[in-house]
Amino acid sequence: MCKRVRDDRGRIRGNIYVQHDEPLGYLDIETFDPGRLTLVEESCLSKNKSVRMTALAVINDMLQDPGMRHRHTRLVRIENQLSVPATPAEMARRSRGRSQ
Repeated sequence: MCKRVRDDRGRIRGNIYVQHDEPLGYLDIETFDPGRLTLVEESCLSKNKSVRMTALAVINDMLQDPGMRHRHTRLVRIENQLSVPATPAEMARRSRGRSQ
């Protein structure tokens, strides 16, 4: 979706979509949908394994794309956050694993 059309009262009247004859690169996608990287980042934390794995594959692809060098810092930060324990129980499990 590229644009949401609203009437003078702010109600959504419809959406305008763009159809492309070939797949877009990540830089073009970012231009059309600036919130896409945030969606991918949130998807990395999804409870659904398929969603998580797909999001991680997208991040890995973006890291390999020379057109996305301006986003490498954020992409690496996302990857690093995924390897940090999120709960005290995870921290305890990891520390027990290291001490053995």
